[in-house]
Amino acid sequence: MVTLTTSTSPLKSGHGRAALTPRYVALGIIGCLAAGTSAAQADIPAALLRAELTPFAHQVRERLGADAERFQATLDELAAEEAHGRLLLGDVGFSISGDESGDSSGVGPGNDTLFRLRNSAILRRGQFPSRIEFLADVNTLIRNNTVEQDFSRFRIGYDHQHTDHLGAFAYFERYSDDLMSVASRYEIGAGVTMGVDFGPQPSGGSSATLSHLTSDGPDGFRCGMTRLQSIYHPAGSTEPREGCPPPTPESAAPDGPRPTVTAFDNLRAALPHLRRALHARHSMFFLGLGIGVFSEFEHAIIETRVSEFDSIAFEPVPPDAPPPPDEPIVPITELPHHIRELPSRSVTLPGIHRYRLLLWPTIRVRPISALTVNFNPSFKLPISSPRRFVDGELAYRMDWFVRVDWRLSDNTERVNLFVKFDYFKNMGPPIISDKLIAEAALERLVYHRTEASKKHRIVSMGVSIGLGS
Repeated sequence: MVTLTTSTSPLKSGHGRAALTPRYVALGIIGCLAAGTSAAQADIPAALLRAELTPFAHQVRERLGADAERFQATLDELAAEEAHGRLLLGDVGFSISGDESGDSSGVGPGNDTLFRLRNSAILRRGQFPSRIEFLADVNTLIRNNTVEQDFSRFRIGYDHQHTDHLGAFAYFERYSDDLMSVASRYEIGAGVTMGVDFGPQPSGGSSATLSHLTSDGPDGFRCGMTRLQSIYHPAGSTEPREGCPPPTPESAAPDGPRPTVTAFDNLRAALPHLRRALHARHSMFFLGLGIGVFSEFEHAIIETRVSEFDSIAFEPVPPDAPPPPDEPIVPITELPHHIRELPSRSVTLPGIHRYRLLLWPTIRVRPISALTVNFNPSFKLPISSPRRFVDGELAYRMDWFVRVDWRLSDNTERVNLFVKFDYFKNMGPPIISDKLIAEAALERLVYHRTEASKKHRIVSMGVSIGLGS
């Protein structure tokens, strides 16, 4: 695998941040586990109704006739989807990548190539109507037991789906990137989402189930529930369904234990969410758009060249000295002889706070069940000052994430091969400002005007291991 990185100058900081990354991963995992444990107390209507109907299998077959087998298969798939949504799922990925920094591509003058290790973890809980997800992505270079370059991204997101196509999201993210001189950047924001799924996978088996769930005819799943409920609770709150045959007296169940009316009503209320989850998980193509606003605080540390002037060039004139000649004490042509180069210095820049508008398209393609392609670009436009960079360019950011996952086989679905492309672009990068240069001049230091890299590209190939079941 190859990692491509564009940078003005590689930095050699980040020792402390690398040591902190396990803490962030641990905190994120604990948070997801806590959320999963809390959400696990939710109702499980499909599994509950299936359990309550199991002792009455003979009556179910008698009442539904030829539709009984299909009804049971749909109920089983709903229970499986329900269990899938209640699990804490995710994957852990490992990859070794090569980096390239400089203004041109390939090995050549002015470029620096190196190797580094990338570890990532994604944990998620739930699907519809709510989902929580934790992402940890750490990319480091270790040379002589020191971290010379560091990239990390930690994100916790929450999504809630209101209808089939409309929802809302909220997230918190911490990002650091030495190659772009970002020591830490924090984002917290929220917004609305719009999306639509197209078509089932050619090899998927969910088409019949979805058709059964949405059918309003006498052979539909909802009608089957109504017919069964009429046996055990003929006077209950059975939802009227057009096309369902009316209950007959001889079909009434005898007195004694029976499925509860609550089990029917709860599953009927949960069917829209289960149907959306099935449709989303087995669809071939998804297109979505998120629009939101977030608050961003960035703390940058940039490495720059530093020079020092000898004091003779700035010695004050004594009060009783004769008037100075027309030419300066130290001629301009002699000034370079009074300049001494110092080691490069890491300069902490003042923190910058912005509000940004977020445009977040999402494209997901599953041409077959074993192959998934996710494309998640995001466009982050400044709302508050500073809105423009020193050259007048709009200080926008653009992050692109593309990941291709290939499941090796149905028998080893926990192990995937993946290719991932990350592209970060910042049109308002950290820079040594005139104010910092002026402050340094008071100490007879010269900070060379330095601008951090505007782009960082990473391409990784690796193996991910699925979590959950």
